[in-house]
Amino acid sequence: MSVPETSLWRRLTSAPVLDTEEKTLQARTFHRVAWATTLIGAFFLGVLIVEQPPSLGRRAGSVLALVAMLAGLTPLNRRGRTRLASCLFVTGLVLLVSWRAFTSGGVSAASSALFVIVALLAGVLLGTRGGAVTAFTFIAVGVGMVVAQRAGWLPPSELTFTPPSILVYNGLALTLAVVLQHEITLTVRQSLRRAEAELAARQHTEERLRIALEAGKVGVWEMDPRPGAWSSTRGSPTSTE
Repeated sequence: MSVPETSLWRRLTSAPVLDTEEKTLQARTFHRVAWATTLIGAFFLGVLIVEQPPSLGRRAGSVLALVAMLAGLTPLNRRGRTRLASCLFVTGLVLLVSWRAFTSGGVSAASSALFVIVALLAGVLLGTRGGAVTAFTFIAVGVGMVVAQRAGWLPPSELTFTPPSILVYNGLALTLAVVLQHEITLTVRQSLRRAEAELAARQHTEERLRIALEAGKVGVWEMDPRPGAWSSTRGSPTSTE
């Protein structure tokens, strides 16, 4: 690779670093999820192309859509616009999965199993509200497909779902579910580590304050207004009056 190509590749693949720890963690979560979704999706779609060669054009188009979203949103994420990049990524996945289901049999299509996975992905990237909005969007899409099917408005399916192809779709959904489960576990662990670090820092500060008060024989007092008594809360204890 030439120097510009190497630099571009590094910008796409290296973990982002932003100005605060919180932003960096969020940006890296998007980075991992977007890359994992694209690579896993490309792999299983490639397997489906091998299984059903006539679907090459359709499924290659899906792979290109995933790659285009990754390439277009990674720079946005690296500039600190992680929330916007996540919204656009989830929106793109909703449109892609919904359209593929619509043109391959509606809610009975094997690809409709990805509705749940994309809703979970939205929850990881956008929080509970984002996941809920995505889930209700898919419910509305599903209802629309059922109505369209009963009215005879669904186009003829472009695919034939054989047992091997259904197995591949299930493998795609399960693999993405494992990735998302890992992300949730990682987020919980990071939150616990941060809470433990903050607690340790607070305890260290309180210990230094206690030592300083005792060394200077300084007391911190607190008054209970009901009995009108003063009590020592820090430093040298003194009798109440």
